[in-house]
Amino acid sequence: LGIPAEPLFRSRDLRRIADHTAPIVDRTAVVVATEFPYAELMLTTDVSKLTEIINHFMQNAVKFTESGSITLGYELQDGEHVRIWVRDTGKGIPEEDKDRIFERFVKLDEYVPGTGLGLAMARTYAKSLGGTIGVETRLGHGSTFWVRLPLM
Repeated sequence: LGIPAEPLFRSRDLRRIADHTAPIVDRTAVVVATEFPYAELMLTTDVSKLTEIINHFMQNAVKFTESGSITLGYELQDGEHVRIWVRDTGKGIPEEDKDRIFERFVKLDEYVPGTGLGLAMARTYAKSLGGTIGVETRLGHGSTFWVRLPLM
């Protein structure tokens, strides 16, 4: 009999994800940073699913950012939601592909490793947590992938 995992996601979990990502980027060209508006974030949720969502965002940022920065952050919204996001200075996504990238097996660049399942899984997990997922992007200027979840 195992002890159930604590269903509490904290800002230190976000920092751990950023710290895990930093060594896999070209540190001479890409900086991995965090933007946390509060010293502590506590969110009751399925920690493994939320961690997977953020990891997919970070992995994509690493794949598509050759220089500049990858920033992981969060913001509280309307007192009832948190929006966790990953912003990069990568190549961005064409407007016509913004919604399509969350579908299964969709890859916009066949030369980049991956199956095209990561963002589809992230969307499924976000919905199962009562949240939404999306992207803000500008071709040639980077993207911000986000998940918005209820605080309780």
